[in-house]
Amino acid sequence: MKKEFNYDKNKVYVIGVSGGPDSMALLHMLIKQKYNLIVCNVNYNTRKESSLEQEMVKKYCLERSITFEGISVNYSKLEGNFEAWARDIRYQFFKETLEKYNADALMVAHHKDDLLETYLIQKQRRNITKYFGLKKETFLLKTKVIRPLLDYYKEELLDYCNKNNIPYSIDSTNLENDHLRNKIRNQVLAFYSKEDKEKLLMIINKENIKRMNNLESIKKFLCLDKISIDEFNNLEDIEKKLLIHDLIVQKCPDMINRVSLYRINECIKLLKSDKPNVFIKISGTYYFIREYNFFYVDKLDNEEDFEYIMKEPSYLDTKEFSCDFRIDTSYLKITKDSYPLTFRNIKEKDVVKIGEITKKVNRLLIDEKVPLNKRKKYPVVVDKNNKIVYIPLYRSQIQKSIANKLMFVLK
Repeated sequence: MKKEFNYDKNKVYVIGVSGGPDSMALLHMLIKQKYNLIVCNVNYNTRKESSLEQEMVKKYCLERSITFEGISVNYSKLEGNFEAWARDIRYQFFKETLEKYNADALMVAHHKDDLLETYLIQKQRRNITKYFGLKKETFLLKTKVIRPLLDYYKEELLDYCNKNNIPYSIDSTNLENDHLRNKIRNQVLAFYSKEDKEKLLMIINKENIKRMNNLESIKKFLCLDKISIDEFNNLEDIEKKLLIHDLIVQKCPDMINRVSLYRINECIKLLKSDKPNVFIKISGTYYFIREYNFFYVDKLDNEEDFEYIMKEPSYLDTKEFSCDFRIDTSYLKITKDSYPLTFRNIKEKDVVKIGEITKKVNRLLIDEKVPLNKRKKYPVVVDKNNKIVYIPLYRSQIQKSIANKLMFVLK
């Protein structure tokens, strides 16, 4: 069993040690190779032996002049998923310890069997997965995480501990099938031969190569402000899902582990809708927005209503727009008798007369292809009789010319 690692020995590493054979084997290897270590241990108080196991790890470290950091937490009032809660507690503690000692990276003792378990869990949960199994190096909570033991099976690590007289504890709860990982470990992988496991590792490797190609195919879309639905439809199904996942995470980083397949499928359904302008909420003020033949993820702010009064022809500069009404506006039928003018955002029941036709202003903006996220703060100009006398539009040359004369700029 090869045990020499090739990491920078001038750096400081935090290592998560539970007291089980995997982490104790890794700790022994790293101490033997003279790495600079800070040992972290979390006592979840799930068993009577938990405190004794923490003391065992602490004693092992102190006898070898290794810095030890341990915490004790109480899960008795926990409601929900214990595994997720414990993982959050553990990695937050690791992160705090890294910061305390200005350490360079975190080392954890995941091995080949953990990798296989993770893959089977990913397949069962059917979530969007960018990498199958476990990476040798990754980042969690902006912390570099190194997994030095991914080339070894648990059985090899147990054998290493026994041959080197390394103390370790066996967590009896791992034999229970209360959690999905335990079920897969005890009811599926326990019946795999080493040959079966190696075949599964080859399958995982092939899937990761294909997934890398999928991610490469969507990379060009992630730097665009808006994505063409026609181009989107040319992607493979998995690439569509990966793209929507990454668009959401790009705008809402805190959702990196919370973008469900259901939500992604809802977004895809939206792109097949007969409605040209639709959106669904993603998180907070962020929405997945479809505008005609394009889509994107962005904020739809709940802007407050605005209203500005212009008592006489003048220049107006607001956070929503700026304009100059000091020029002759009689061609718009805006005269001195029209004042005071009110500049406000559009109301639901606003209508405007175009020739002999009366049209809802919201409908007009749709026809003019005004983006959905701009309509709420789109201004109209109302005279003293509460009649809409001007709406700044830009599609036709005439409308552009009028807007240019008025120096009407939407922000």
